[in-house]
Amino acid sequence: MTTKELITLLQNLPEDLYINFYLLHEGDPIAAIKRDMDADESDTPMYLCGYERMYIGDEDNELFFLKFKVN
Repeated sequence: MTTKELITLLQNLPEDLYINFYLLHEGDPIAAIKRDMDADESDTPMYLCGYERMYIGDEDNELFFLKFKVN
């Protein structure tokens, strides 16, 4: 699932829902999500509340914990 597909999925969830999920991602997940959001803000009515990075294995296998608030 790409970041764009994930954002589209989150858009269809109920308002004021907090979502916790785990994402395996190479690089910075915050930058990736912001990059997609900035591309077309009208298609991404959601805001990143914060995240905690947790490492599993080596640098290529990082597990990121992200928390979103969907507006």
